[in-house]
Amino acid sequence: MIPVIQAVYAQLNGVHDVPVVQSPASSTQEYPFITYKLLPIDNTEKDRDDYTLEVSHWTKSANSSHVPVLQLADKSFQALIEFRYIDNHVQIFNTRPFMGHVPDPDTQIKRYDVRTTLKTYRRS
Repeated sequence: MIPVIQAVYAQLNGVHDVPVVQSPASSTQEYPFITYKLLPIDNTEKDRDDYTLEVSHWTKSANSSHVPVLQLADKSFQALIEFRYIDNHVQIFNTRPFMGHVPDPDTQIKRYDVRTTLKTYRRS
């Protein structure tokens, strides 16, 4: 799983100029920021591990605009559309990502998530 986490971090960090951290973020994390997590999925193929990748984009503002957080989410979406990773240990392929708004009780916090399924094949 370590190569998968490293590949995902490199892909996301390469397109953003705000902090990209594994979920959950520290309570002292300054806005804006991005969190990501890998959720295991049962698979049906030998030597393959599947994950749901959830990338959350967070901004905080007194105004009602969602434009800044949408710009962050769109960068992640575009970076994940063609995401492929191959090294000596693993091959990672993904399905088409999708994006959605996640309401927060604090109206100043704006959050959008981008999700995709990663199929990781272990190489011998």
